[in-house]
Amino acid sequence: MIFEAQEHFVLPYPGSEDEARSFLRDPGRSLRAVSFLRALRFDGGIVRSELAVNIPMFGDLVLPFESEVTSTAQGALLTPRPLSGRAWAEVGGLGEVQSGQLDYHLSFRVHISMPQAEKWGGAAFEKMFQATARKTLERVAQEFPAGVRAAMP
Repeated sequence: MIFEAQEHFVLPYPGSEDEARSFLRDPGRSLRAVSFLRALRFDGGIVRSELAVNIPMFGDLVLPFESEVTSTAQGALLTPRPLSGRAWAEVGGLGEVQSGQLDYHLSFRVHISMPQAEKWGGAAFEKMFQATARKTLERVAQEFPAGVRAAMP
């Protein structure tokens, strides 16, 4: 199963445009206060972390991800790197400084391997899981701006 969500947001930055670009290019700083990220590391241009989400009625799910950070003229590009396993995420996007504001375009793609439903009860469970997981991912994406705002100086 694959679930996707996108989030676009703009936040004023309380410093110079050079400081804002530096903030965008350093996920160790800019993402440190995002509540659902665990084990955040940024080294050698690669950000690694885990999306920790709670799916109502199904419990906690930890989704590791890796993304490459590339500097652009106005900010940074985040390119997902594929992982293996039963559950993982791709996190990508573009962050740019525009007129003293941070302009983020983020995408989340979650991969979850589940056994194939063979009977009507399994199919019903799968549909319920899909609907709940999709809503949870959308909620997580919408919470992202508050975490970035909290990490600002």
